[in-house]
Amino acid sequence: MQQTTADEQKKLLVLALACILFSISFAVILNRNYSTLYRSDIFFRWYATEKLFSENRNLYDSQNETEVTTFVYGSPRKTNFYYPAHLIIFTGPLALLPYSTAHIVWTTTVQFFFIISVWLSMRLAGWPDSINKLTLFLVMAIFFIPSLQHTIWGQFNSIGLLSLVLCYQALRNRQYTLAGVLAGGLTFKPHTTVLTLLFLLVWTIFKQERWGFYLGFLLAGLAMWASAEIFQPGWVCDFLAILGDYNPAQSVIDCVWNPHQALAGALVLASGVILAHNRRADAKSSAFAGCIALSLAVWSLVVPVIGMLHIIALPIAAVMVLSGLKRAYLTLYTPALYSMLLVYLLGIVGFFVGLSSPELYGMHIAWSELAYKITAPILITLFSVPLCLKPSD
Repeated sequence: MQQTTADEQKKLLVLALACILFSISFAVILNRNYSTLYRSDIFFRWYATEKLFSENRNLYDSQNETEVTTFVYGSPRKTNFYYPAHLIIFTGPLALLPYSTAHIVWTTTVQFFFIISVWLSMRLAGWPDSINKLTLFLVMAIFFIPSLQHTIWGQFNSIGLLSLVLCYQALRNRQYTLAGVLAGGLTFKPHTTVLTLLFLLVWTIFKQERWGFYLGFLLAGLAMWASAEIFQPGWVCDFLAILGDYNPAQSVIDCVWNPHQALAGALVLASGVILAHNRRADAKSSAFAGCIALSLAVWSLVVPVIGMLHIIALPIAAVMVLSGLKRAYLTLYTPALYSMLLVYLLGIVGFFVGLSSPELYGMHIAWSELAYKITAPILITLFSVPLCLKPSD
């Protein structure tokens, strides 16, 4: 991690204050809008948790979705508590608050989680190489349209994002048991980081000193299971049963060509071979960083998700790829940097052009998704492969 001078520390203090002020202000603005207040993900989960506490009603009870959607939309719609019950570690304290207050607290918190994750990933990677560049990248990440959408709709992905970065830091410091505990945070929204978690679990096998990771992960898992079991016994079966009612969605691969999941399977298999190739890579190596980026990018291409809300890990993946290329493949660094910058700008341009006239309304999402949901993970995948194939440094 980079050391900072007194002048840089002053800049960091100003940046931190600016981030805090922005996050709180954004949360307050969203709180004053009926649509973002009651149609956000946190309202549905807050309501179910509050009913669990006040009426001992099952988190996954369909009555929750009927009452919530009738209140918000005027008629019942399909939605439910599609999360493991240990999410009440976060929703439980919020359910003790009036909803309006809980909404501000949560939308502020998810921004803090995201900002800290991006900042810490850059400091761990040693990229970029100055406070000004670090600040620029952080500002770009904050205004990354998927991260804005994530905040607007009160999502939970930044829990896993912060957990992953903290886990990565612990692995670099050879604190394997702590890393396993922190990896437990990937299970709050498990479907977005499955491939990354599998890589870490397999990577751990090949050196005995890493086996503490399993102990930490097991302890975290038991603690989270038990914390939810206290309030809702047998929640695991209820959770697995409710997943069958989840609204079907398409992955990026499904939108292109994926008969019988063949292309998605082939992509995951190829990635698995590459990840297994790095089973002995040191956690501080460019190859290991490349594996984290590859797993995040590939999984975002193959997992069925709606919209761009679930790809907020891409700035972290970009940091790992770009820092690794600067160390190990300098000839690829400039093409990677400028191609990613171009995609970032095109996504913003497409978004605002799509909003520029009533005739184009709706295209702002389609054009942004083309840039961020499709092109960006493909680029990160392509540029991470050379890092993963390079001998560990």
